[in-house]
Amino acid sequence: MEYNILAKMVGGSHLYGLNTPESDYDERYIYSYTDIARIIGLEKSECIDSRDGVEDSLGYEIRRFLQLLKKTNTQVVEMLFAPDECFSVLSEPFKRIRAQKFELIDQDQFYKSMRGYIQNEIRLANGERTGQLGSKRKNQLEKYGYSPKNFVQLIRLCKCGISYFTDGDYPVRIRDKYPDLGKRLLEIKTQPELFTKEGLNEMVRDMELDLQKAYGFRKNADLVSFYNSDLANQILFDVYFPILQNYKK
Repeated sequence: MEYNILAKMVGGSHLYGLNTPESDYDERYIYSYTDIARIIGLEKSECIDSRDGVEDSLGYEIRRFLQLLKKTNTQVVEMLFAPDECFSVLSEPFKRIRAQKFELIDQDQFYKSMRGYIQNEIRLANGERTGQLGSKRKNQLEKYGYSPKNFVQLIRLCKCGISYFTDGDYPVRIRDKYPDLGKRLLEIKTQPELFTKEGLNEMVRDMELDLQKAYGFRKNADLVSFYNSDLANQILFDVYFPILQNYKK
C-alpha cells in the first residue's frame, strides 16, 4: 500500500507524561493515499492497525480521521491538541487542520462522548465489566479491588474535559498543565495500595460534577462550536485533488 504520512506522534502514556519503565510504546499517525484505486476505487481501507502489545502502531486514513472527529473520538481529538514536540511528522496540511480545530469539534457531541467514555471506564475500573481487561489489569482488580490504570484513564479524561469546556484547551500532556494531578495519577498507577476504591470513586464523582458545570458554563457563555462538514470536505479536496488531477490511465 502506498501512502503519505500527514502526521505521526507518540501516543498513550508516553504522550500523557504518565509512562513508567513498563509502559508500551504507542504510535499514532494520519495518512493519505497516493493510489487512485484507494482514493476513489474498490480498495479503500480506513486504518492500519499494527498493535502487538509491545510497540503499538495505529494509523488512520485522513477521511476516517475526519469521520472520527465528527464523532468526537478522544484519541483523534488528542492529535489536534498535542504539543508540536510530540510529533515526528507534522505536515503543512495537518498544521492547517490543527489551526482550524475548533471548527472540527461539536461541543455538544463532545460532552456526550466524554460522558459515555467516563461511564464505560467507571465500570471497567470498578470491575463491573472485565471482558475488556487484560490479564494484568484483572490481576490488579483482584489484588486491590479496582483497576488502577482504568482509574488513571478515567480521571485524566475528566480533567481534560473540564479544561476543554472551561478554557478551550485539551491538555494532552496532563502533567505539564497539572503537575500535582499528574503526580497523583502516577501514584495511582504505580502505588495503588495507597488508594481505596471508595476514595477514587468519590474523586471521580466530584470531577463529573465539575465537568457538567464546565459544559454548562461554556453553553451559557455562548462559546458554541459545531462540526463544519464543509471544512472537512474542503480538507479532503485539498489533500486528494492534486493526485486525481495528475492521474493518467
